[in-house]
Amino acid sequence: MHGSRRANLRLRALLQQSAMTQEALARAVNAAGRERGLRLFYDRTSVAHWLRGARPRPPVPDLIADVLTRRLGRPITVATTGLTAPDDVRQGIADGVEVAERLARLSDWDAVPGYGEDLPGTPHTTLAAPGTRPDHEAGTPAAHSTRPWGRRQEADSVRMMLTCFTTLDAVYGGGHARTALVQYLACDIANRLKTRAGGPAWKELCGLTIRLTALCGTMSFDSQLHHVARSYYRTALDLAEQASDQEAKALVLHRISVHARFLGQRREALGLAEAALEATPPGCASTVRARRTGHLAACLADLSDHRGALSRLRRAEELLGEQGHAVGESEDQAENQAVGRAHVHWRKAEVLGAQGTLPEAVTAMRTAVRSLPPGHRRARLLAGARLGFLLLDVGETAQAAEVIGAFLDEAAGVRSALVAHAHDDLRSRCASLPDDCAGAAVWQRLLVSRPSWGAADPGRRWCCLS
Repeated sequence: MHGSRRANLRLRALLQQSAMTQEALARAVNAAGRERGLRLFYDRTSVAHWLRGARPRPPVPDLIADVLTRRLGRPITVATTGLTAPDDVRQGIADGVEVAERLARLSDWDAVPGYGEDLPGTPHTTLAAPGTRPDHEAGTPAAHSTRPWGRRQEADSVRMMLTCFTTLDAVYGGGHARTALVQYLACDIANRLKTRAGGPAWKELCGLTIRLTALCGTMSFDSQLHHVARSYYRTALDLAEQASDQEAKALVLHRISVHARFLGQRREALGLAEAALEATPPGCASTVRARRTGHLAACLADLSDHRGALSRLRRAEELLGEQGHAVGESEDQAENQAVGRAHVHWRKAEVLGAQGTLPEAVTAMRTAVRSLPPGHRRARLLAGARLGFLLLDVGETAQAAEVIGAFLDEAAGVRSALVAHAHDDLRSRCASLPDDCAGAAVWQRLLVSRPSWGAADPGRRWCCLS
C-alpha cells in the first residue's frame, strides 16, 4: 500500500451508505478478487488503513469500486472512492500516448508469472521479467516507428491481424491466441499510437486498433480474467471517444454490456445496452442493430420486464428482414446475416425461457444453432449446450442426449472457460437424469470428456459473447 495519510472521507461515506462493516467490505473485496483469479487476504485492519488514507495497489481500487457498485445499485468509480492517486487521474489522450502506455502496462500482467498471488505485497510495475517489458519501462526512450502510421499498407496489415485474431477467437476460444494479441497490442500497436499522423488512413487505423483492443477484452473475458477484460474494454472505449468513432464506441459499449450481464450486474448491463444502441449510427448494418436490440431484450427479461423484452425482440426480428449493410463492411454479407439471425434467435430463446414458454424457446434455440456458420465454433458449442438444457427442461431426454453428444464431439481442443463451464453445468444437470439408455450414455461421456482447459468454477454463468 502507498499513499498520503489524509483521511479518505469519500470511502468512509460510501461505506456508511452501503451499511457495510469494515470486515464485510474486506470479505467482499476478497471474493471479488477470486472472481478474477486473484488471491487476496484483506481484513478489517486493511480497510481501516484505507479509511485513514492508504491506497491499495491496482487492481484492488477497481475491486472496491465494483463491490460498492453492486451494494449501492449505482455506478461507483475509483475516483468516487477517493482511492485514485494524483498521477492516476487521466488528463486526456490527445495524441494517444496514454492509451499506448495502458496497452504496454496491461501486457505486464501476462509477462509476470503469479502476478495475482503477489498482488497484496508487490506492485506489478516492478516485477518485470528480463526482456519482457517495454523499453521505456526500463529507463530508456520508447521506440517510435520511423515511418508514419498513416499509410495504406499499415491499415491493410492491421486489418489482416484483426481478421486473424477474430477467427482464432471464434474457432478455438479466447485462451488460444490471447497472449499473442496482448503482445501485439503492447509492442506493435502501442509504438504506432505514439507517432503523430492524420488523414483517412490514420482514422481507419484507430478504428482497427479499437476493435483489436475490444477483442482482447473479449478473449480475456473468455479466459476468466475479468478485471483484465474490463481494463481492455475501458481502454478501447477511451480511444473510441478520442477518435470520435461512434460505431466503434457502440461496439465496445455492447461488449461491456455483455460482460456486465455475465457478471450478474443486470441494471448496469441494461444501461450499457441502451447506450450501445443509442450510439449505433443510423447507417450501420441492420443485422448489427438487430443483434444489439436482441441483447437489450434479454437484459430487460433479466429484470422481469417481459413486455419491454417482447417489444424489443419484435423490433430485432423486423431489423433482420431489412436489407442493406454498413459502408466498408469487411465480412461476407451472407455470413453476417446468418450470424445476426443466430444471435437474435438466441436472445429470443432467453427471453421466452425467462417467461416460461419453453417449447417456443427450444424452437428459437434450434434456429440459432442451425444458423451459426461452422467458423463460429465456440458460439455453436455454447448454443448447443443451451439447447441441451432446454431439451432437458421439456423432458426430451433422447434429443438432449443427441445435442449434448454433438457438443462433446467439438468441445475438445477449444480453449474457452465458457465452454468448460457449459460442460460442467451439463454434467451437473445430467447427474439427475433417469437411468434410461440415452441419459446413462450421455452421463458417461460427460464424466470422461471434460475439456482439458479451464478451471472448474461451480455456479459460474456462461453466455453468448456478442
